[in-house]
Amino acid sequence: MQVIQEEDMREVCEAEQSLGVGGIDVRLAWRRQFAARLNRHSFDSRERRSQNANRAVSNHGLLRMVQMFLRLAFFLCSLAGGLAAAEDKATTPDAVLLLQRGDRPPIRIELAALRQQPAETLEVRWKRDDSVEAATFRGTPMRQLLNMLGIPAGGDLRGDWFTSVVTFVGADGFEVTLSLGELEPTVTGRRAIVAWERDGKPLGANEAPLRLVMEGDLRPSRSIRQLVSVRVSEPKIRQRPAAAK
Repeated sequence: MQVIQEEDMREVCEAEQSLGVGGIDVRLAWRRQFAARLNRHSFDSRERRSQNANRAVSNHGLLRMVQMFLRLAFFLCSLAGGLAAAEDKATTPDAVLLLQRGDRPPIRIELAALRQQPAETLEVRWKRDDSVEAATFRGTPMRQLLNMLGIPAGGDLRGDWFTSVVTFVGADGFEVTLSLGELEPTVTGRRAIVAWERDGKPLGANEAPLRLVMEGDLRPSRSIRQLVSVRVSEPKIRQRPAAAK
């Protein structure tokens, strides 16, 4: 703006010097033209400033809209993740197994603690209608868990202990009851494990967190899924007749 004014002023001064005293009207015309040019430049400058200001306001508004959109997207993603986590938590039982003998307080064992116990692998071939389901499970031997409850093993498992039963409970309330003798390898020649792994991977959602697996079973009817508790009843003590005197 300043450069334009100086150029216009220089033109007016040169025109007035060339006209002399007699060119008053012409000098007035030149001054009017100079004033008009100044006004036009001033108007154009204000118009440009106004446009720039409007453009800045528009850009700022667009930036705020983008920021609001990003915040909304982040909130929706967080909400979706929270809902998915809540749904998983609602449908998948906690990775904790309860062991209980009789009326004694139950023992809580987390999955991480089970993994630290000696593990065994079982291969199964279950009949499924016209097909066969083959899988390899890995988990804690059932005999190891019974030891935690003070249940005798091997040759010490005798007499009244064979009246004890073991009840396995799933997350949906489904129960499987076995005699204590059925879980003793020295009696049946078969093993049972509480598995946390299938074919080298963690159990799927329909089996997790734990599953009972019985060796040699032709069908998975007793291999309860989503196992949450194991209860062992106390043996029934026989009433022996008094010795004759």
